[in-house]
Amino acid sequence: MSGVTPDQRPTREGEIATERVRAICIDLPLVIERRSHGEASWFIDDKKNFVAMSDHHHDDRVSVTFAAVSACRSH
Repeated sequence: MSGVTPDQRPTREGEIATERVRAICIDLPLVIERRSHGEASWFIDDKKNFVAMSDHHHDDRVSVTFAAVSACRSH
């Protein structure tokens, strides 16, 4: 792994991944993009974050976190 310093972000891999995720998310209804914790994030109705990028591991990894629907429901 190569070390990535904060001034080297976003990495090329991060830019490519963010553009791909952005294209998918922005086509969904009620979705807006804004920065959260310094990274691109997407929100439903400007309230609930459902996707967040992470290109700040100080190495060559880029991650995307997706919210999941809980299978547990109270009756």
